[in-house]
Amino acid sequence: MTRPAMTLSEIARIAGVSKMTVSNVINGKKGVAEETRQRIMEVIQETGYIANRSARNLASGRTRTIGLVVPKLNSNYTLYIGEILRGAGDAADQHHWDLLVCTTSDDEEREFRRIQSLASGLADGILVLLPRAEQSYLSLLQETHIPVITLDHGLIETPLPSIDVDNHTGGRLATQHLLDLGHRRIAFIGGTYSRAHLERLDGYQEVLKENGIPVDSELIVQGDYSQPSGFKAAEHLFNLHDPPTAIFALSDAMAFGVMESAGRRGLRIPDDLSVVGFDDIPMAGWVHPQLTTIRQPLYQLGETAINLIIAMTDGDVLPGQRMLLPVELVVRGSTTKAR
Repeated sequence: MTRPAMTLSEIARIAGVSKMTVSNVINGKKGVAEETRQRIMEVIQETGYIANRSARNLASGRTRTIGLVVPKLNSNYTLYIGEILRGAGDAADQHHWDLLVCTTSDDEEREFRRIQSLASGLADGILVLLPRAEQSYLSLLQETHIPVITLDHGLIETPLPSIDVDNHTGGRLATQHLLDLGHRRIAFIGGTYSRAHLERLDGYQEVLKENGIPVDSELIVQGDYSQPSGFKAAEHLFNLHDPPTAIFALSDAMAFGVMESAGRRGLRIPDDLSVVGFDDIPMAGWVHPQLTTIRQPLYQLGETAINLIIAMTDGDVLPGQRMLLPVELVVRGSTTKAR
């Protein structure tokens, strides 16, 4: 039997609250006591009330949609982006907003088109993860006045607010950990040329210099954050006349590639080689040995971004132009004292 359509007034009557209170709960607004919110949600579930979102959006002039622009969902990015998407999706659900994910295939022109479409009325706010062409759409965003936040943004300095992780501290923590274990030949496998790469590299070099260890350019090699690139970089490092006793890779995926290369050569981890990654994706705790890594608050990054941009659509101002989220060293079984 089909339930009759319920109105806000009927929901309010059953719950014993005002129509405005019911509206505030449905729209995810603050200021409603948790007990009252729970009572209203129970009534909504029991009666099967479904809000007419189209009518509500027309009345308010808002889409209640956040656009999230990401490079692409392939092996290089999926594990990293997946945790950010999970945090963003959960936060959007909590506020009763929709999250519209757009991919750019790492193409600057396509990124511009995605931003243009979202800014033309598809979304009330825009999040851009790993942006490539910020400069080209700055004027577009400033003209439309749509709130926008960049996440883990590139090298171009822009007036757009951003949320990043503390990459410099992450580079320092990983390097210092390996030095404290007695390692002196510490290799660095970088990622693509970006702010994150440069800040982590700077932290790595800074700690080496502070401890009187010269920076050896032959121990610094490039990857692209993928497992195959980590494998290839490790093969190069192991072929050096004086190979490293420890490797710091700028992603967990590259660290897995290092571990694979070491295993094929009969090197035992951590007895013969210590390995540190960066990200702390779930798989870091599943491999054997479990991976020592720098934990990025990826879920929190997505969650924070959604909360802040929704606040911006309500007229709130961010506390600062660039917000840095803390990182931490997670010590597991892939590192030990140097022989």
